[in-house]
Amino acid sequence: MRKEDFIYTLLESEIFTLDRKEISNIASLMLNISERNDKGWIDLEELQNSYNTYISRQLLIEARIVDLFEKFKLCIIKKCTELDQFEALAADIQARAVDSKINITDLKSILEDQYGIVIRYGLYDQLASYFDLDRDGTIYIGSFCEYIYDPTLRKFNFHKVNPGVMTTQICDYIRDCIANHPSINQQS
Repeated sequence: MRKEDFIYTLLESEIFTLDRKEISNIASLMLNISERNDKGWIDLEELQNSYNTYISRQLLIEARIVDLFEKFKLCIIKKCTELDQFEALAADIQARAVDSKINITDLKSILEDQYGIVIRYGLYDQLASYFDLDRDGTIYIGSFCEYIYDPTLRKFNFHKVNPGVMTTQICDYIRDCIANHPSINQQS
Protein backbone atom coordinates (compact mmCIF):
# COMPACT_ATOMS: atom_id res chain seq x y z
CA MET A 1 0.00 0.00 0.00
CA ARG A 2 1.30 3.44 -0.82
CA LYS A 3 2.01 5.63 2.20
CA GLU A 4 -0.18 8.45 0.89
CA ASP A 5 -3.13 6.04 0.48
CA PHE A 6 -2.65 4.82 4.03
CA ILE A 7 -2.63 8.38 5.38
CA TYR A 8 -5.77 9.30 3.42
CA THR A 9 -7.47 6.16 4.73
CA LEU A 10 -6.74 7.38 8.27
CA LEU A 11 -8.10 10.83 7.44
CA GLU A 12 -11.32 9.51 5.93
CA SER A 13 -12.02 6.90 8.60
CA GLU A 14 -14.68 7.72 11.18
CA ILE A 15 -13.14 5.45 13.83
CA PHE A 16 -9.99 7.57 14.10
CA THR A 17 -10.25 10.98 15.72
CA LEU A 18 -6.89 12.36 14.74
CA ASP A 19 -6.38 16.06 14.21
CA ARG A 20 -4.30 17.61 11.44
CA LYS A 21 -1.19 17.88 13.60
CA GLU A 22 -1.31 14.20 14.54
CA ILE A 23 -1.85 13.19 10.90
CA SER A 24 1.04 15.45 9.90
CA ASN A 25 3.30 13.80 12.49
CA ILE A 26 2.28 10.33 11.30
CA ALA A 27 2.90 11.33 7.68
CA SER A 28 6.34 12.75 8.39
CA LEU A 29 7.30 9.66 10.39
CA MET A 30 6.07 7.31 7.69
CA LEU A 31 7.65 9.19 4.84
CA ASN A 32 11.01 9.45 6.62
CA ILE A 33 11.01 6.21 8.57
CA SER A 34 14.26 4.85 7.22
CA GLU A 35 17.12 5.62 4.94
CA ARG A 36 16.23 2.73 2.64
CA ASN A 37 14.43 3.59 -0.57
CA ASP A 38 10.95 2.14 -0.05
CA LYS A 39 9.55 4.01 -3.09
CA GLY A 40 6.68 5.43 -1.03
CA TRP A 41 5.27 2.03 -0.09
CA ILE A 42 4.45 0.83 3.40
CA ASP A 43 4.72 -2.73 4.61
CA LEU A 44 1.42 -3.26 6.44
CA GLU A 45 2.74 -6.41 8.11
CA GLU A 46 5.68 -4.46 9.55
CA LEU A 47 3.32 -1.68 10.64
CA GLN A 48 1.02 -4.21 12.36
CA ASN A 49 3.99 -5.78 14.14
CA SER A 50 5.17 -2.36 15.36
CA TYR A 51 1.67 -1.51 16.55
CA ASN A 52 1.36 -4.81 18.44
CA THR A 53 4.72 -4.19 20.10
CA TYR A 54 3.63 -0.66 21.07
CA ILE A 55 0.39 -1.99 22.57
CA SER A 56 2.28 -4.62 24.57
CA ARG A 57 4.58 -1.90 25.96
CA GLN A 58 1.58 0.21 26.92
CA LEU A 59 -0.05 -2.78 28.61
CA LEU A 60 3.16 -3.30 30.58
CA ILE A 61 2.98 0.28 31.87
CA GLU A 62 -0.71 -0.17 32.72
CA ALA A 63 0.15 -3.34 34.64
CA ARG A 64 2.79 -1.46 36.64
CA ILE A 65 0.31 1.31 37.46
CA VAL A 66 -2.33 -1.23 38.52
CA ASP A 67 0.28 -2.96 40.69
CA LEU A 68 1.13 0.37 42.34
CA PHE A 69 -2.56 1.15 42.93
CA GLU A 70 -3.01 -2.33 44.41
CA LYS A 71 -0.22 -1.63 46.91
CA PHE A 72 -2.01 1.55 47.97
CA LYS A 73 -5.33 -0.28 48.07
CA LEU A 74 -3.91 -3.00 50.36
CA CYS A 75 -2.85 -0.33 52.84
CA ILE A 76 -6.20 1.45 52.54
CA ILE A 77 -8.20 -1.76 53.07
CA LYS A 78 -6.60 -2.20 56.48
CA LYS A 79 -8.31 0.99 57.72
CA CYS A 80 -11.30 1.39 55.38
CA THR A 81 -13.46 -1.70 55.37
CA GLU A 82 -16.81 -0.29 54.27
CA LEU A 83 -17.74 1.06 50.84
CA ASP A 84 -18.81 4.35 52.47
CA GLN A 85 -15.30 4.81 53.86
CA PHE A 86 -13.74 4.30 50.40
CA GLU A 87 -16.14 6.84 48.93
CA ALA A 88 -15.41 9.32 51.72
CA LEU A 89 -11.66 8.91 51.22
CA ALA A 90 -11.92 9.45 47.47
CA ALA A 91 -14.22 12.44 48.04
CA ASP A 92 -11.75 13.99 50.52
CA ILE A 93 -8.90 13.53 48.06
CA GLN A 94 -10.90 15.04 45.20
CA ALA A 95 -12.04 17.93 47.42
CA ARG A 96 -8.39 18.89 48.05
CA ALA A 97 -7.48 18.54 44.37
CA VAL A 98 -7.23 21.61 42.16
CA ASP A 99 -7.62 20.99 38.42
CA SER A 100 -7.47 17.22 39.07
CA LYS A 101 -4.07 17.62 40.78
CA ILE A 102 -3.11 17.30 44.41
CA ASN A 103 0.12 17.99 46.20
CA ILE A 104 1.78 14.75 47.26
CA THR A 105 2.10 16.06 50.84
CA ASP A 106 -1.64 16.82 50.89
CA LEU A 107 -2.39 13.28 49.74
CA LYS A 108 -0.11 11.92 52.43
CA SER A 109 -1.82 14.15 55.00
CA ILE A 110 -5.26 12.89 54.03
CA LEU A 111 -4.25 9.25 54.07
CA GLU A 112 -2.10 9.31 57.22
CA ASP A 113 -3.48 12.12 59.36
CA GLN A 114 -7.19 11.90 58.58
CA TYR A 115 -7.55 8.16 58.00
CA GLY A 116 -4.54 6.66 59.78
CA ILE A 117 -3.41 4.84 56.64
CA VAL A 118 0.35 4.31 56.65
CA ILE A 119 1.96 4.13 53.21
CA ARG A 120 5.68 3.60 52.58
CA TYR A 121 7.48 6.69 51.25
CA GLY A 122 8.69 4.70 48.24
CA LEU A 123 5.11 4.22 47.08
CA TYR A 124 4.50 7.98 47.12
CA ASP A 125 7.66 8.40 45.06
CA GLN A 126 6.46 5.80 42.57
CA LEU A 127 3.07 7.49 42.34
CA ALA A 128 4.81 10.79 41.67
CA SER A 129 7.03 9.20 39.01
CA TYR A 130 3.94 8.19 37.07
CA PHE A 131 1.58 11.10 37.67
CA ASP A 132 3.68 14.23 38.44
CA LEU A 133 3.76 15.60 34.90
CA ASP A 134 4.83 19.10 35.86
CA ARG A 135 7.52 17.88 38.27
CA ASP A 136 6.29 20.29 40.88
CA GLY A 137 5.18 17.87 43.58
CA THR A 138 1.57 17.75 42.38
CA ILE A 139 0.12 14.63 40.84
CA TYR A 140 -2.88 13.97 38.66
CA ILE A 141 -5.14 12.08 41.03
CA GLY A 142 -8.11 11.14 38.83
CA SER A 143 -6.99 7.59 37.97
CA PHE A 144 -6.08 6.93 41.60
CA CYS A 145 -9.54 7.96 42.84
CA GLU A 146 -11.26 6.05 40.04
CA TYR A 147 -9.31 2.96 41.07
CA ILE A 148 -10.38 3.38 44.71
CA TYR A 149 -14.00 3.47 43.50
CA ASP A 150 -13.56 0.64 40.99
CA PRO A 151 -10.55 -1.69 41.37
CA THR A 152 -11.43 -3.40 38.07
CA LEU A 153 -10.30 -0.25 36.24
CA ARG A 154 -7.61 -1.17 33.74
CA LYS A 155 -7.51 1.72 31.27
CA PHE A 156 -5.78 4.98 32.10
CA ASN A 157 -5.68 8.36 30.49
CA PHE A 158 -2.10 8.30 29.27
CA HIS A 159 -2.15 12.07 28.80
CA LYS A 160 -2.00 12.13 32.61
CA VAL A 161 0.96 9.73 32.88
CA ASN A 162 4.47 11.15 33.01
CA PRO A 163 6.01 11.04 29.51
CA GLY A 164 9.33 10.02 31.08
CA VAL A 165 7.81 6.61 31.80
CA MET A 166 6.73 6.27 28.17
CA THR A 167 10.13 7.53 26.97
CA THR A 168 11.92 4.89 29.01
CA GLN A 169 9.72 2.20 27.49
CA ILE A 170 10.33 3.54 23.98
CA CYS A 171 14.09 3.61 24.57
CA ASP A 172 13.95 0.01 25.79
CA TYR A 173 11.96 -0.93 22.68
CA ILE A 174 14.47 0.76 20.35
CA ARG A 175 17.38 -0.89 22.19
CA ASP A 176 15.68 -4.29 21.78
CA CYS A 177 15.05 -3.64 18.08
CA ILE A 178 18.68 -2.69 17.48
CA ALA A 179 19.96 -5.66 19.44
CA ASN A 180 17.68 -8.12 17.63
CA HIS A 181 17.86 -6.77 14.08
CA PRO A 182 20.94 -8.17 12.29
CA SER A 183 21.13 -5.54 9.50
CA ILE A 184 21.21 -2.69 12.04
CA ASN A 185 23.92 -4.42 14.08
CA GLN A 186 26.08 -4.85 10.97
CA GLN A 187 25.86 -1.14 10.06
CA SER A 188 27.13 0.08 13.43
